[in-house]
Amino acid sequence: DGIQGHSLPVWTESDLEAFEGSRFWSEAHDSDFKQSVAALQSRLLAPHQPVTAGENPQEAELESAPLLALASLEQHLPRIHKLEAFDPRDHERDKVSRLRAHLKASYGRPLEDAERESLRLADIFDPMDRPVKAHGGSINRLVRARLEEQCRVQRLELDVAFEDREVEDWLQRFDKAEEVFSAAAAAFSREDQTQTHILRDAITRWQLDPKVAQKQLAGRLSESEDKFLAATGRSRQCLRQLGMRE
Repeated sequence: DGIQGHSLPVWTESDLEAFEGSRFWSEAHDSDFKQSVAALQSRLLAPHQPVTAGENPQEAELESAPLLALASLEQHLPRIHKLEAFDPRDHERDKVSRLRAHLKASYGRPLEDAERESLRLADIFDPMDRPVKAHGGSINRLVRARLEEQCRVQRLELDVAFEDREVEDWLQRFDKAEEVFSAAAAAFSREDQTQTHILRDAITRWQLDPKVAQKQLAGRLSESEDKFLAATGRSRQCLRQLGMRE
C-alpha cells in the first residue's frame, strides 16, 4: 500500500536520435514517450503539499512525488541498468530476424542459381488457388500482401522491414518469379488443357481413339511450351524443371 508505479511507453528510434542530437526537449520533437517522461518529471519535481484539515491522507499522498529511500532503491539498480542498456533498434532487429525466419519457413531456402530459383518459387503457387486469384493472378502482390500482414502481426513498421537487405532480396526474387509464373499460367493453364475439356474432346472430336488423343495432346503441349519460351526467353531445358508444365 502507498507504492505507486508509473509506466513509460517504449521509446522509438526518433526518440533516440533526438536524445543523441540534444533535441529531445526541443519543441520540434514530439512523441508519446516524451510526453510520458514529461508527465513523470513534473510529478517527481512537484513540491510536497502538506495535508490540510479534512483532506484524506491517502489521496494527498497520491499527489506527492513517488520517491523511494536510497536503501530501497538499491535493490532495483540491476533492473534499472537493464533498462538503460535497452536500445529500441535491437527490438526492431529482433522483429526483422523473425520476419526473415518466416520467409524461409514459408518459401524454403533460396537457391544461388537465379534461373532455377525463379522456377522453384513459381512452382510453389497454383494459378487456380483462391489467394492467387484474389490478387489478380499475381504471386508478387500475394507475397507482398502476406508480408505486410506478418509485419502487422509483429507490429513491425513496413519501412523498417523493406529496408532490410534480406527481405529486399526475397522481394526481388519474387519479381523474377512473377515473370515465370504469369507466362507459365498463360501457357499451361488454359481452358483446353483441363481434364474436363480433354475428356470432352476425346468423346466429341477424337472418337475415343487413344492414338489420335495422344497426338493432339502432344501438339497442344508443344504449342504451350513454345508460347512459354517465347514469353520468357528461357531455354527449352528449363521446361523439365517447371512443375506447372506437368
